[in-house]
Formats: sequence, C-alpha cells, structure tokens
Amino acid sequence: GGSETMWNIEYGPAGFELGQGTLITGITSNPYLLSGLTSATKYDFYLQSNCGGGGLSTWFGPATFTTECGIFELPFFQDFTGVAVNTIPVCWTRTHFNWDVQYTTNAGGKKPEMRLYWSPAFTGLTLFKSPVVNTVGRTELLLEFKHYLDHYDTPYTLGVKTSSDGITWNTVWGVSPSANIAAETKEVIINNSDVGSPTFQFAFFFDGNIYNINNWYIDDIKLFANEYGTLSGYVTEATRGVIEGARVFSGSYEAFTDATGYYEIDGILAYVYDVTCEADGYVSVTEVGVEIFNNEVTELDFQLGTPNISVDPGFISATTEPGGTTIETLTISNLEGTAPLTWRAKVKPLSDHQTSLPILTQQQPKIIGADKVNPNPSGVKPNYTDEMFDFLGAFPVVDLDGTYGIVCDGYFFYTGNWQYNRFDKYSLYGEFLERFEIPGVSCTIDLTYDGEYFYGSPNNDTIYQMDFENKTLVSTIIATGSIINSISYDSDNDAFWITTDDYYGPLKLISRTGATLKTLTTINTAMSGFAYDNVSEGGPFLWAYTPVEDDQHILVKLDLTTGAAQQTFNLMPYGIFGNNSLSGGLEITNAVVPGKWTFIGCSQNDVIFVVELTDDASAWISIAPKQGVVEPGSSDQIEVNFNATNLEEGVYNASVVIKSNDPVTPQLNVPVTLLVGEYPSQDILIPLGWSGWSAYFNTNGASFENVVAPVVNDMIITQHFTEVFWPQYGI
Repeated sequence: GGSETMWNIEYGPAGFELGQGTLITGITSNPYLLSGLTSATKYDFYLQSNCGGGGLSTWFGPATFTTECGIFELPFFQDFTGVAVNTIPVCWTRTHFNWDVQYTTNAGGKKPEMRLYWSPAFTGLTLFKSPVVNTVGRTELLLEFKHYLDHYDTPYTLGVKTSSDGITWNTVWGVSPSANIAAETKEVIINNSDVGSPTFQFAFFFDGNIYNINNWYIDDIKLFANEYGTLSGYVTEATRGVIEGARVFSGSYEAFTDATGYYEIDGILAYVYDVTCEADGYVSVTEVGVEIFNNEVTELDFQLGTPNISVDPGFISATTEPGGTTIETLTISNLEGTAPLTWRAKVKPLSDHQTSLPILTQQQPKIIGADKVNPNPSGVKPNYTDEMFDFLGAFPVVDLDGTYGIVCDGYFFYTGNWQYNRFDKYSLYGEFLERFEIPGVSCTIDLTYDGEYFYGSPNNDTIYQMDFENKTLVSTIIATGSIINSISYDSDNDAFWITTDDYYGPLKLISRTGATLKTLTTINTAMSGFAYDNVSEGGPFLWAYTPVEDDQHILVKLDLTTGAAQQTFNLMPYGIFGNNSLSGGLEITNAVVPGKWTFIGCSQNDVIFVVELTDDASAWISIAPKQGVVEPGSSDQIEVNFNATNLEEGVYNASVVIKSNDPVTPQLNVPVTLLVGEYPSQDILIPLGWSGWSAYFNTNGASFENVVAPVVNDMIITQHFTEVFWPQYGI
C-alpha cells in the first residue's frame, strides 16, 4: 500500500450498508471532489485501492462527513423530526447548552420538540439561532411556531430576534411572563430592515435568570413570505342542492356561505392549508393540502352529506339450552345516507341481567380464551391460569411528560396529565388516536367515569365534570377543604370517593353537590389512584394504587366500613415498569378483555397495564366488531354472540348501545333477550266465535314482557278494560 494511483469510492447516507450506496470507480485524482450532495447532510463513504492487474484492496470505512450548511430558501420549516434527543438540528446554533430537543409534545405538535431548560444556571441572554435564509426581494415575512411556557418566577423576557449579518440581533417579538403561557400557535410579522437580506436569520431568545423558568417548548417552526391570495367556492349537498350558512375555515381564516352556497375568503397568506367545511346537520369535510398562491384565486367546492343509521332487527331475542351457544346478526345500514356513517357499539347489561326468575342464582360463565389480550406490546406473556391478578397486557404511553390518570368509557382509553391541560385517546388495543384539551381545565390527576361524563381534579378542592366527546367542561363540583388527588365514581351511591389530603386520607364520599356523605380513616400510605369495586365477591370495596415511590407498584383493597387494608398485591414481578417509575391512575372496567372485569392502571409517564380482577357476570353476551364505517348505500354486520355456559334456566336482558355520527339519531339502543331453557307457558282456551281473548298468566316470577317477547309483534295487548265477562264469578 501507499503507491496506488487509482481508487474506488462508495458513498451514501450515514448508516447505509456497503454495496447499497453510490459506487464510483477508476478515480485517479487525489483529492477527489464529490458533487450533487445535499447541504447539511451526514454521509458515510468507503474507499478501496485499485492496485492494477485486477488487484483490489479490502474496503476501508466507513468514514463520515457532514456537508456544510447552505443558504436555505423560503419557505423554511423545522419540526425537529429525526433530531436526536439532547441535540439540536444541523445548521442551527445555540449560545448555551440549555437548548436541546426532547421527545415530548408540550407545545402542541408531534414528538420531538425543542426545549429551553432551567439548568445549567446562568443569568443573561441566550439565543437559539436558525440557519441562514435567503430573503432577497422580500419586504415582509411571517414567522409561525407552536410554543408552551412552564413559568416559575419573575422577571425575565423571551421572544424572537432577527439578524442580517449574524452579529446584530433585533427584537421583533418579546414578552415578560408572570404565569404559564398555554400551548398556542404564535404568529410574528417581520418587516424590519433585516428582511430582504441574502443572509437573514431569526433566533428564539431568553434574557434573565434562567432559574425563573422550568421549561420553554417550541415546535413546528415556519418562515415564509407574507404574500396573500383568495379561496372561494360553493358548498352543496348531493340531494338537496346548495347549503346556506356553511362555515369554511382553516385556523383563523373563515367564511360562511350565502343563499347561493357561495363563500369567499380574501387575504389568505400564500401557503398550504387543511381547509374544513361544516354545517349543522351534516358531516364535516376536510380538504388536505390546499395551496394558496400570491394574488391568485384558488377555487375549492365542498359537497357535504348526512349519514342515516338504521338497524335490523330492532329487537334481538335468542334461545339456547343451559351450556349452549348461539349467534344472532345485527345489521347497521346507511342506505339513505349521503355521507359515511361512523359507528361504535358496546353491550350494556340491564340491572336484572342475570335472571328475572327468583328461584335461580347468579352464575358467571367462563369465556374460553378470555385471559388473552392482543396486542401485548410489553412482550410479557399473559398468565392463563384464570386467576385474580393475572397479567393480561400492557402498552407504553406516548406522552412522557406528566401522563397520570387512566379511564375507559367502553370504547376508548383516555389518559390525563398532571402538569398540563391535555388528554390522550387510545383504542382498546393501545393505538394512540389523538390529543385534545378541555377549555377551562388546568390539569388533572386521577380520572373516573360515571357512564356519561369524565371527572378529575387539578389537585385542589375542585372536581371537573368533562365531556370528552365534545371536548367541553360541563360543570365543577367543589369539595370544600379537600386537596383531591385520587377519585373514583361510586355507582351505588352516585357519588365520588376522594383523597382529601393530596395522596392521603381521610377518604371522603362526596355527592354531586360537594356534600360529604361519609368520612373514612384509612391506611397511612400515599394513594395515587382509586377504583370502586362492586363486581367482585363480598364487595363493594375501594382499590388503591400505591405508594407513589420509585419502583413500587402495589394494589391495596380497602374495606369501606373500617378503611382497613384487606388485601395487597405487588405488580413489580411482572417486569413491565420502567426504571424509577411511579404509581398513577387506576380504574376497573369490563370493556378491555371479553368476559373479564380488569384493573387498568397507569404507571406515570410509563405504561398502561391490564390485570384481571374477576369474571364478568354479563359475559353471556358479546359483540364483534365494536366499531366501523359504513359508506352510503352500504351495511355492516355485528355478530351478537350468546354463551350460556354454566347459566341456569332463565331470562337474561341487555342492550346493544350504538353511537354514531348521524346528527338526527346519535344513539340507538337495541334490546336483547336471551332465554336459557323454555319460557313458562299456560294453556289458553278461547271460546268458539271470539275475536279476542284474555287470560291470567302464571309466569313463575318472569316479567310479562319477557313471556310474550317472542310474539309481541303479532299480538295486541290491552292492559285496562271497560267491561269484564267472568261467568265463574257471576261477572
């Protein structure tokens, strides 16, 4: 080696595999100039010597280099995608190491985001500087970004500066906060002398004692020329023609249609938008990627529609022998709709769902395979012993900065955040669906659900009553003198169990007016979450998730008469929790695993877990699928499965509750009856020539409605009579 005069090079993006890159052979110049590379990009390359006569050396490498930062053109974007945690993006610079990327979403964007942290300590000015951007020919720019400020103390100033030479920096927006700045999208118009420079830069700045903030989060940064266009069009419905009063909007831009269905939005910044059209009684439509051009009119028409739900049959009656199974089909249709029908369904057992015959006892059927939950991203194999505390599954939370409470409404999981007003929504399989806020809510600790609304406290004497579907604060309950952390709805008393001293007791049962119904002295252990249990044998009980200490996760069953701990269970051996994790929220639900009542718990900023509590006595009925979308003119089918394993003869009642986006019929209830065995019967003799009849039924304790349910559509039932003919008694 050392005398070769010809080489081969293979190069590609950092991390590429040898043989998969770009190969250049027969290189004779040294040094060699690679061209066509992307600025501010990291590359790997391999080098091979050509010794002549077919002799080649082994490949050397990889060696790595990063191309220089070029000058960026407008529009300029930065959402920190792909940037490693604790670093900053290529071509950005910082004056202090307090600026770095974190895998969080506090500013309201997607992970990751930029953060300014309070440590290490300093007092003075710090800048997070953008790359150089060419603004030649421009006189006005718009800078847009999402941000959230976690305030600690005063005084300090933060904001945005610009420069044309990288030396002199001019403030274009600044604020001196005295409280948190909630997550918002900020727009800053820039029209100073720096605009028009070929070497324009902007920077986020903080000036003061850095100890006076906790964090400043920034995301989704956009810089573009301040040019404007127009958006216009018509809104119609397929069968009804034009729609008057429809709202067309994107962000702060909006317009309403006139009597001809026409709308026009003038003065829209030239950019790419997602535009939504909505009108009362119709399903909203969003058009993605609508581009507005300078001094041009972009035409965009909308056709709205309305779903129209119908179900068949309207009542389900099934019959099977004890131990038998059967299946009925429920059809959900959108035959007359002009928009997709989105639906979701769940089973609601009635209060007498076991039986209406007093001679029978309640039974709990065993559902084969009920211990298995899928998916199980934790990788820990579920226990199939069908015992209390069997581990059934877990999945990680997406928000690692304050996730605490957990609750389930039968359709979705929801988590709350103890630091911020935000809630995350997951499918029952652990898939993250969306993040939202509730206006008027600051933050929440533990969460609970009463079958209609959700509840949580910001760690004071207030309980929020929240509508998660419409994302609104319904009302508040004030428990005077309490500092509420843990909360659980008591369905037997229509009230709420709470901790009154942060994580600690005494416990109180609080009415919907805030009155104290009961006070209970209990364990002297920190309780991060509550779950009311009126489904396991011997109940009701209150379960506490404890003890809010690193690497400890223990469930404790509390006696609601004495407050004493009756049972404890250590969850740590399941090996699902992260290092230094803390206990969080707790709930009990039968919506996650068919045939089971389960605990669902949230280890703070860590995982959501599912652990068995007991068999579900309502598991004689199940449905699949539980949600879907039906296009206009089409139908979906739900299988209604009945399982009478270990059930004695009797009548079992439930409803299939179907919610949809049909604005006229947002909810339908389909009554369901399962007869195990035979209906009580009575021979009836009808005199010759009678056109009607009446008789006394001996129903053996069953309701008259259940006895006649199979033929109710073929009968006319009269409850009150004006004349009675009863010869046996001389009437």
